[in-house]
Amino acid sequence: MPPWPGVKTPWSCRRSDRARRRTPAAEGVETLGLFKRIDENAQLMDRMAATIGARTPVLANGNLAAASAYRAALMSCAMCNRTQECRHFLNSHTQADHPPAYCRNGTWLDGLKREPA
Repeated sequence: MPPWPGVKTPWSCRRSDRARRRTPAAEGVETLGLFKRIDENAQLMDRMAATIGARTPVLANGNLAAASAYRAALMSCAMCNRTQECRHFLNSHTQADHPPAYCRNGTWLDGLKREPA
């Protein structure tokens, strides 16, 4: 019985309540998983750009618009559920004219092909 009636304390919660709560350690693991996914998708996006002959923006030159567009494309790529198809496409093509039709960043990547170096 909790020391104050009607007040839930960590030791008075039902097991199901405790199971639903997120622990900081579990959230840290999920955060690392997100960073890993973003890193993997950044590599896929750069490989896709190279495969179609596009140049990804150089982010070190202080171009905030390019950095913002790259970040938006990367987040879109990271949320895509067709990563396996993308990986298969990249493993089976050394060159391509365009990204596959399902690519969320296809229009952006095609636009990078037309931009001057």
